[in-house]
Amino acid sequence: MVWLRRLAHLGFKGLEIILTITDVMKMTWMSECAICIKCKLAWKPFTPNTTSRATEQLLLVHSDLGGPLETAIGGGRYLLLFNDDATKCTDEYILKSKSEALEKFNEWQAFRELESGKQVKRFRTDAGSEYTSKMFLYYL
Repeated sequence: MVWLRRLAHLGFKGLEIILTITDVMKMTWMSECAICIKCKLAWKPFTPNTTSRATEQLLLVHSDLGGPLETAIGGGRYLLLFNDDATKCTDEYILKSKSEALEKFNEWQAFRELESGKQVKRFRTDAGSEYTSKMFLYYL
């Protein structure tokens, strides 16, 4: 068990190679190590729901606000992202405060709807505080 810890719970093939090189170490097989058993468990693969992809522009828009970051050009500290699911077009805005998110959303929405001639149908976020303010919820 000591050697398993020293070797960072190396996999079975790696241990076999080490054992062929040296006979000094006495190895405890991984089947006896609780950490190795837990870490080597197979996870079921994630199968994304392919039917939720947007088929036309502005049908589904993802948005997130990151920060605070180190001050950017113009004194901004937050990064606001809008990503159209169908076109994969991403627009970024640098904000000085989170309270500017609604103003920038209105600006972005007006620009994209005028450009495409379509309206935003679904707006998906991480339900962060910038999107759950009373003014933002009233607007949506």
